[in-house]
Amino acid sequence: LVPVSSPETDAQPGSSQQAEPAPQPAASGASRQANEFLIADVPAGAMLQVLVEGEDVAVFNVDGQFYATQGNCTHMGGPLHEGMLEGQHITCPWHGACFDVTSGEVKRGPTTQNLVTYQVRVEGEKAQVIS
Repeated sequence: LVPVSSPETDAQPGSSQQAEPAPQPAASGASRQANEFLIADVPAGAMLQVLVEGEDVAVFNVDGQFYATQGNCTHMGGPLHEGMLEGQHITCPWHGACFDVTSGEVKRGPTTQNLVTYQVRVEGEKAQVIS
């Protein structure tokens, strides 16, 4: 994965190459990659988990704009796609850490480590998390 931002690298791209994920069937029967999702599956205020090169990534729709972060909380690994999304803030369902999904920034602890964020490219009815 090549994150947009990372606590360790702060947007420095990684140099390792990984194999492309295998195509996954779409609900409509068309083929799509594991890092793709249908726009209709994530209405405004909703979230979804996708697999990107073997890693869980959470996708959020904030007023029609899509954002993606690492899928698990930096505190103890809680599944962020199961949390509460209020505006652009996601609250981890395990211990209440809160993050800004547009930047990955911690807004409330117990964690102090920001989330890794990824770009999302929208093309027609599909969108793709850029890895």
